[in-house]
Amino acid sequence: MSTSNSPKSSSPSSDPGTPNSASMYGFSDEPYDTFQPKIAALLESIGHFKDIVLEHLRGGSFNHVIIARATRISTNDPIQGIFRIPRDVFNEPIDVEIEDQAAVLQMLNAQKNLNTPKLLAFDASLNNPIHFPFTFIELAPGLRLHDVYRGMSLPEKLSMVDELVKYLLAAERVTFPRHGIITAAKDSPVKGSIYDPSGLPPMQLDFRHLGEFCNLGDRSNRTNSSPESWTDTLFNMIASECNGADTSSDYDPILEIWERVREVFHQMCDSGHFSLRHEASLSTAPSILYHWDLEPRNIIVTRTDEGYRIEKIIDWDGVQAVPPVMARRPPIWLWDTTDEMWDFTIGIEMESVGSDFDGDADLLDPRRYNACKGRLSDDERLIRTRFEERLVQGLGEIYEGYNMRDYMEEAYGNGRWIRRMTRIVVNGIHSDWEEKRLEHLIENRGAFMKRSQSGAESEVSRG
Repeated sequence: MSTSNSPKSSSPSSDPGTPNSASMYGFSDEPYDTFQPKIAALLESIGHFKDIVLEHLRGGSFNHVIIARATRISTNDPIQGIFRIPRDVFNEPIDVEIEDQAAVLQMLNAQKNLNTPKLLAFDASLNNPIHFPFTFIELAPGLRLHDVYRGMSLPEKLSMVDELVKYLLAAERVTFPRHGIITAAKDSPVKGSIYDPSGLPPMQLDFRHLGEFCNLGDRSNRTNSSPESWTDTLFNMIASECNGADTSSDYDPILEIWERVREVFHQMCDSGHFSLRHEASLSTAPSILYHWDLEPRNIIVTRTDEGYRIEKIIDWDGVQAVPPVMARRPPIWLWDTTDEMWDFTIGIEMESVGSDFDGDADLLDPRRYNACKGRLSDDERLIRTRFEERLVQGLGEIYEGYNMRDYMEEAYGNGRWIRRMTRIVVNGIHSDWEEKRLEHLIENRGAFMKRSQSGAESEVSRG
């Protein structure tokens, strides 16, 4: 067995998709040199292997990340995968987040054209050689899209547009009977391996309320099976926050903020912001598959004779089932790569390189792409047009009568306001940052309503 102690900064495909970097110095305060043999024993416990090579990586705020390469003894086939091992374990006998990840990956692996990493093995218990839960996932070859996209030629970027549209349409076709964060059902299997003679155990899915997104391991509150509109869903979530506020004191600042959220929500409903011509896009029954962090850093690509293709899409933690309108946030990084950052908290522009890759497009004024602004080059306009036309064509095959007007409304019109309010309600009010996001929404909406009433607010242009 051999190891490499030099992280591969140029090997994005081994990145588990976590947003920040941290060194894997040890494992639960144990030096890697002594922990390394336990990883080899762990690999051998899920199958019989030889020629084991391990490499620990920098990356993973919440998980230790280790690449394992080996040869399967029974078939002499090479294997390579990534161990993701939680940094924190809270003395629970079963790690339900590991069960959730395994159930979601198993479901995704069964779908067509989603390009998801294959689940190789998992153990949500502590009953293994490292005494920690883990997942072992296929290691995909390729490069992270955000490392290569700017250097692509126009034909290569257009091929990437087609690849992304293909994925989005595939995700649109994966539907669920209700909304929520997709999880493993209660009493799911706690471990499994494709190298076991019986293979991976089948796992059932369940759904948790989106409002619990920041507490992924909590299974105490599940969604019910009764379909409701997205407007009703948000209304009920806001009411729950207001009704559950602390009433022991005369003044509760959090309750005051939630009352403001409720007031703005009702104003938006009264002004028609929660109305869409294509009503099914607001339905929660069915809901569609939604990767909430579909950014270039989580898209692994390889080069072909025709251009680039999506090899894998990674980082599926907390994947959601949502109304289609939630998936309409435009991927502006395809056509808008200017060195600009919008400071959402104070509402000013600041210089930054590539910031639009990670920004929230819904917070930006959609009129910035109107032809009169001169923001986009001819090539960038072509990329944007290609994306919109190909996506709308595909959505028209899924939803009868769906057209470009529907898409523009959902991407840049009312859909934008719906997603902004949803983010506030779902994420909750936990800091000044979320409160400023609410203030930004109120300010932007007020300016929008004034322009609308004066007749100055024109439809977002595609040119």
